Amino acid sequence: MKTDIPKLVMSSPATYRICVHGHLDVKWSDYVQGMSIATDYDECQNPVTTLTGQLLDQAALLGVLNAFYDHRLPILSVECLSIDSILKRK
Repeated sequence: MKTDIPKLVMSSPATYRICVHGHLDVKWSDYVQGMSIATDYDECQNPVTTLTGQLLDQAALLGVLNAFYDHRLPILSVECLSIDSILKRK
């Protein structure tokens, strides 16, 4: 039995959650293409910022990750949360 499971492709939108070590304020909104920004603290009271939102494609994801690299912000995790947008385009 074949099921029609959506597949993430490089040119499709997807929703991501990205965690970085450090504090990002709202000035970062342009760099992160409108993703929501929330800062919390880990068990050692170090700031950890979580960004969540939809990016147009993986090139946009790479642009966000490169901005963190350029500003020397360590990336803790990158997670694809949803590829529902692919289903809507079919």
